Amino acid sequence: MIRPNFEGADGSAAFISELAKAEKKIDNFGKPIQPIFWIEDEYSQFMKKLMPGGSMVETRKTMLKIHDNDKARRVTKNDTIETESIVMSGLFLNTIDSFARNFDQESINDGLGRRHNFVYAERGEKVVPTWTVEEIIESLKEGLDNFFSTVKTNVIYTYSPECRKIYDHFYMVYKEKFDHILGEETNGTFFRTYFMLSWKYAAIYHILLKEEGTEIQAKSFDYGIKVSLMFLSSIKRFLDYKVDLKSGAKEVRKEYLKKAAEKELNNLQKYKDFLLDNVEITLRDFNRKFSLKKVESLKVLKTIRENKLIKYHPLFEVLAKEEAKAKK
Repeated sequence: MIRPNFEGADGSAAFISELAKAEKKIDNFGKPIQPIFWIEDEYSQFMKKLMPGGSMVETRKTMLKIHDNDKARRVTKNDTIETESIVMSGLFLNTIDSFARNFDQESINDGLGRRHNFVYAERGEKVVPTWTVEEIIESLKEGLDNFFSTVKTNVIYTYSPECRKIYDHFYMVYKEKFDHILGEETNGTFFRTYFMLSWKYAAIYHILLKEEGTEIQAKSFDYGIKVSLMFLSSIKRFLDYKVDLKSGAKEVRKEYLKKAAEKELNNLQKYKDFLLDNVEITLRDFNRKFSLKKVESLKVLKTIRENKLIKYHPLFEVLAKEEAKAKK
């Protein structure tokens, strides 16, 4: 898997100094670069330092520059620290609550905000995990290995005329809608920036789908549009959350989700106890007992099995057969 080569820093000078330590490479055009992959948990704490009065407010300009593959530079009394052109990819994680409290209005207005692609994943009211971490890692590793072993470099991609037609059509369809939804404070900048990303993600999907040739077709561009709309939907949710924080509505929602989670755990305990006391039941018996549909029962059984709440139950064999059918 891809590993990060940068861990951030506690001061503006140290931040540039750590960037400068990254291994230097030559890009496809013969230009020296420094590729950076940065993973930061609790990212809002870093953003807080960039706010006016924060300990790393100077790094705000650095973040704006390196997003555009520019060099980072800092001059001190005794030294000059300078990097090559930075090519950075970052995965920044945080709870929406903490991020909304520390991502200020200036970050939205000055462009730092739209240099982040927001992906807002909200916990559903009825969440029943149907996966294991090991399965996800294995699946991702296989896909990434395949991608990086087959992708070609030094390739110039072009777009079919249909791509421009799709872009123009959806731009007009969604611009007014999102300008209204995102509010005047974004001044339309989030929409323009995120929607332009459609072109980049179309190229990525062209490669992922293993399409022939170097002309990107409408099929790949459709995927690019979907990614842009996902980002726009996420930033809308983020801005809505900030508004709710001011009004106090978020506390009501938080309490509701807490109660929903408690109810979910209580239900799991009921399912577990019933299964332990009734070894010879059928799936239909289980459905009737808790008024569940078949697909809901299977999800419950999988959650209990994967989290090892019960070592074994005959209904696990029924679940295994259903899983085998689904794979065919």
